[in-house]
Amino acid sequence: MFAPNRSSILVAWSTTYQPSEAELRAFAAAVCIPGVRLQSQHLEVAINAATLLALRRVYDVCGIDYEDVLGLVRHFVGQTSAAALWQPARPAYGYQADAALDIVVNRTKLLAFDMGCGKTGVAIQAAETVRQQRGGREPVVIIAPLFTRATWRNELLAMGAIQDASELCCLASRNFDDDMALRSAKYVFCHYDVVSAWWSKINLRKPCFVVVDEGHWIKNGRAARSNGTMMVAGTAPYRVILTGTPMSNRPGDLWHLLSVLTNPFAFGSPNDFRIRYAGAEFNGHGYADTGPTHTDELQERLATLYVRKTAEDVGLNLPPLTRRFIEIDAESPLSQHEAMTPAEMHSLVQAVQDNRVAEVLPLLTALRKETSALKLSHTVQVAADAIEQGEKVVIFTWQRATAQKLAKALAKKSTVFCITGEDDMDVRDNMVAEFQAGGADAIVATLGALREGVTLHAARIVIMHDLDWVPASLRQAERRVLRIGQHRPCVSMWMLCRKSVDMIFAAMILRKLGSISATLGEAVDGFEELEAIADRERDALRASQFADWLNW
Repeated sequence: MFAPNRSSILVAWSTTYQPSEAELRAFAAAVCIPGVRLQSQHLEVAINAATLLALRRVYDVCGIDYEDVLGLVRHFVGQTSAAALWQPARPAYGYQADAALDIVVNRTKLLAFDMGCGKTGVAIQAAETVRQQRGGREPVVIIAPLFTRATWRNELLAMGAIQDASELCCLASRNFDDDMALRSAKYVFCHYDVVSAWWSKINLRKPCFVVVDEGHWIKNGRAARSNGTMMVAGTAPYRVILTGTPMSNRPGDLWHLLSVLTNPFAFGSPNDFRIRYAGAEFNGHGYADTGPTHTDELQERLATLYVRKTAEDVGLNLPPLTRRFIEIDAESPLSQHEAMTPAEMHSLVQAVQDNRVAEVLPLLTALRKETSALKLSHTVQVAADAIEQGEKVVIFTWQRATAQKLAKALAKKSTVFCITGEDDMDVRDNMVAEFQAGGADAIVATLGALREGVTLHAARIVIMHDLDWVPASLRQAERRVLRIGQHRPCVSMWMLCRKSVDMIFAAMILRKLGSISATLGEAVDGFEELEAIADRERDALRASQFADWLNW
C-alpha cells in the first residue's frame, strides 16, 4: 500500500507481513537513494525526482502498479520550474540552468562536467536559489583547494551572488578568529587542509547548501580532509560535488564521494564497494582490485546522483585537442635499470599495478628522477621551437627541481614564469593573470601547483614533461588550455622516454582509463597512439633480459 502526503510517500506493510528476499533486496537498494528511509514497518520516500528509481524497484518487485505514484511525484517536481531559479547577473547557458534546477529539485548531485564547461556557475545558481528560498539566513559553504579561492570570489562577484568581497568569508588557516565575519557571511569558503578544524564552528551556523569543489581530492575516505568534508556536508540538506574527474584510478575512488552525497555506508563499506564493483580479491597482502564488475548495476545506482556533460554534449564547440606522444631515445636508455634483476623489476611493476606504490616509492622516485633528467633537453627544444613560432607554452612537471631547471633553460631566450607549490597563492594568481594578458611566453609548473582551478587559454600548447600513474592528473593539466574562450586547436605533447619508467606509467594509464570507461560507461578517446607505443615497447622487452617486466 502507499499513503502520499505533500512531502513523502509511505510504502507500508502490516505487522504480520514478512517481505520476501526479493522485496528485501529492493528495499535495501531503495534505501541507497537519497530521500529514502527504511523504517521498521514502512519505506518513506521523499517526493522528488531522485526517488523515481527507488519507487520503480520497490513497486516492480512487489507487483504494484505505481503509475499513480509516478504522477504524484511528477506533480510536485513540476512545481519547481526554471522560473523559480535565481537569475544571475551574467546569463547562464541553457544547460547550466537545467543542471541548477536538477540540483534544486534533487538536493544532491555529483556534477561531472568536463573541465571548462562551467560547473562553478551551475553550483552558484543552484546554491543562491536555495539560500534565497530558505530566507537568506543560512550560509552556503564551499569546500575546495586553497588555490581556487580567487576563482570562487571572482565568480560570485561576476554572477551577482555577492555584492562585495566582504560577503564571502574565507577560512584559509586554523588561526582565523573573526567570528562575526563567519556568522554574517552569505558564503563561507573553507579549504581542504583546514576543514577538519573548522567543521564544528561551521555547524554553529548550519549551512543550507554545501559545494565540494575538485571532489577527487576527497576520494580517500580515511584522510582528515575527507572526514572533515563529510562532517560539514552532513549538516546541509543540499549538497553538490564538482569534479571533471570523479574517478581518478579505479571504481573505489567513487565510494567516499557517494557517501558524502548520501550518507556513510549507503553504498556499503569501502571494502564491500570494492568487492562488488572493482572485483577486489585478497592476495595475501590485502585486497587488490581486478577490474570493474557489476558496472550496469553501479551505473543504475548512479543514475539519480551523477550528471556528466562533455563540451560536445552542451554545444560549446570548443576546438579539438590533439595528443602527440613524442618518443625519446636516451643515450643509455637501460642505464637506470642495469642494477635490477628481472625479478626485482617485476615486483616493482606488480606493486604499481596493485596500487601498493608506497612499498616501492623510494625506487620509483629514483627511476622517475633519472627518466625526467633524460628528457630535459628534449622538452626545452620542443618548447623553444614553439615559442620561436609565436606560440605560448604551458609545461607541467612532476618535481619542483625539474620545473626550475626547465624555466632557467628557457629563460635564456624567452620570458618564463615558474610556479611550484612553494609559491604564495597571490603570487601564483598574479603570474597566471600576467601570462593570460601576454606578459610571458611560457609557464613551467608542477602538476600539484597548477593542474586544476585555473584558465591558461592564452596558450594552445601544453607539454607533459613527466607522466603520472594517475591519468586524471594529466587530463586535468592539459585541459588548462582548452577552456571556454579558447578558439584555436590545442595540442598536448607527452614526452616519453623509451625503455624507461615512462613505459610502466603508460601501461598503468591505459589500464586505468579502461577501468574508468567501463565503470562510468563513457568513451575515453585520444590514447590510441599511446597504446601502440606501449604494445611496441612490450614486444621489444620480450626479447630482452627484462622479458618479465610487465604483465600488460
